Amino acid sequence: MDTTDTFDERIERLEQELALALKWDRPSILLVVYVSEFTRAEAEERLESWAQGEGMSVAHVHITSPADPAADLPRTLYEWPDRERTVFFVSGLGAGAPTTWNSLNLRREYLVRGRIRAVFWLTEGEAAALPLEAPDFWVFRHLTLEFLETPPPERVLSEVGRMAWERFEARLPPEERRARIALREGLLRELPAGPESDAARADLHYTLGGLYYWEKDYERAREHFQAALDLAERVGNERLRAWALNGLG
Repeated sequence: MDTTDTFDERIERLEQELALALKWDRPSILLVVYVSEFTRAEAEERLESWAQGEGMSVAHVHITSPADPAADLPRTLYEWPDRERTVFFVSGLGAGAPTTWNSLNLRREYLVRGRIRAVFWLTEGEAAALPLEAPDFWVFRHLTLEFLETPPPERVLSEVGRMAWERFEARLPPEERRARIALREGLLRELPAGPESDAARADLHYTLGGLYYWEKDYERAREHFQAALDLAERVGNERLRAWALNGLG
């Protein structure tokens, strides 16, 4: 990769690769290495807007463990309804190891036969492990890019509140819900310490409480609702305080 590429230029390269895959009705396996959940979320938002403009839907698939059905990733994507008109955002490959690595190696042809168009979001650790653990899949990739920017704290604070609530829906497919959880957990870890981040942190805790509730993970839901309540009281957000109390109830 040309390390002089700007953020916009790298987004355009991903869009161009996906556009060619659609034009020629072929698969597209795109690997994107990132360090900041905020940067990844911004890139996802841009790509999703582009895909929808092309008449495509976007599915977020996050793998949580080796036992997760989605860890058999090629089969999961191959059997996805309307896969021909879907762009997949895939994350959590490391969490699914070794099942995910084995599946990518052994069933990689499913991605070709199914003409899968997928963006694989990789942490630096996952990017280092992938060519070693799934070398046969590695050679199938069409493009590898790096998004290694770390945004300044003030920019994170200005945007993370909006991201906390984006697509905050009760009825999401399980894979989508887990992807939303993983993104918000990452944003929560990335928030700068200090009272200036309390409001954004409260929003994230509340939305995580709701997502974990719909996952039927009631203990984690309770923990996040309680954290949201504590922070809402600290910053004087009465509306969020009422919502958090309702969630706890």
